This record gives sequence, C-alpha cells and structure tokens, in this order.
Amino acid sequence: MLEVKDLVVYYGKALALEKVSLLVKENEFVALVGPNGAGKTTLLNTISGLLTPAAGEILWNNSKINGIKPSEIVRLGISQCPEGRKLAPEMTVRENLEMGAFVRKDKKKIAEDLEKTFQLFPRLKERHLQLAGTLSGGERQMVAIARSLMSRPRLLMLDEPSLGLAPIIKEKIFEVIREINSTGTTVLLVEQDTQMAFQFADRAYVLETGNIVMHDKPEHLLGQSEFRKAYLGL
Repeated sequence: MLEVKDLVVYYGKALALEKVSLLVKENEFVALVGPNGAGKTTLLNTISGLLTPAAGEILWNNSKINGIKPSEIVRLGISQCPEGRKLAPEMTVRENLEMGAFVRKDKKKIAEDLEKTFQLFPRLKERHLQLAGTLSGGERQMVAIARSLMSRPRLLMLDEPSLGLAPIIKEKIFEVIREINSTGTTVLLVEQDTQMAFQFADRAYVLETGNIVMHDKPEHLLGQSEFRKAYLGL
C-alpha cells in the first residue's frame, strides 16, 4: 500500500531523515515510535507532501507520489491528523469537520460521513455548534481525528493523538482508533506512549536521529532488553 524507500530529507542544511525505509500494508496498524526530535513528524509531513525529499521514493500502490501537491495526496486516499490538533478555533465543530471534506464534491455522502463521525464520537454531535476553541483537549483531539476521516482516507496517519490527554481520555481515543482500523482504514501512528501504541499495533518501527534502528512486531521488540531499557525505562 505505502512504501517509503531510502528517504532523505533536510531542514535547511540539517539532515532530518537519512535513507529511511518503511512499509505499511493494507488494513495494517503500524506504529512509529522514538524520542523527540527523531524525525517522526518529518516523515509524516513528507509522505503528506508538505516537505520535499532530497532523495528516495514514496510509493502509493506502487506509484511514485514524490512532488505531488498535498491536496492531491489527500485525494489519493492519504490523510494526516497533525500533532497539536491544529483546528480553526473560531469555527464550530461542524465547520471544522466539513473542512476535512474539502477535496470532495459528493454532498450527500459528505453528510452521511458527518453522521458517521458523530456516531464514532457522540460528544461531537452534542457540541457540533460549539466553537472549537472552547472545547477541552480531549474533545479537540476527537474533532481532529474526525476531520481527518471526512476525506474518506484509505490510510490515516496520526501524529501524537494522545499528547496532553488524561489517561481515561487517552484510552477512549485509542479504542476509537482501533475501531477505525477494524472497519478497513489502514493506520500509521506516531506515538510517544509506546506501551499504549504497542497494545494495538501489528508492527512497529523505531526511529532515532533520522534512522530506522529497529523494526518488528511489538511483542518481539518488547522482548529485547535493549528496547525496554531505551524506550520503556525498564
């Protein structure tokens, strides 16, 4: 489905990603973990077309998508839920969700998908006329995920969806992400809470200073003392 091959990305003269390779198969739940500054967000932004790689390839269903505009990448079926939610605070919940369907013209199906997101996040239906800037952190994260779903993605990329959330809200968010995956949407998740991410992921990649240093099933990574010491403090 998605294949990243030897991707090299710079920020100015600073090397952010060095020959990174990654594979996400259809219907998988793949986690990308690693310390702050490792390049995880850079990788997602490059896949989304927000950054241009210096070298390497990004393949979507075996077709190269390097250099394609972000809006076209969304049309292909790749949607990113960014770190920090990045909502329009002066707009209502409903308006923020409708923005997620900006590449679509099928008004009837957009309305149907809006109702589906309300079923997924019932609290948003209660808040649909409320300004997004007045919501709690957990509610804003719900809006951000629901907005990403409004483009009908085949691949949903989530960047730190649990950041700053209370444990009970974090668990709710992850349960919803698992439900999204179980209904046929492929998930690529960047997450600081490694233990939480590994409860749901089929496979995981570990990114350090712009390099993939480990790749395996979560249970195999958790069985490695080097991994447990570096990322779980055990």
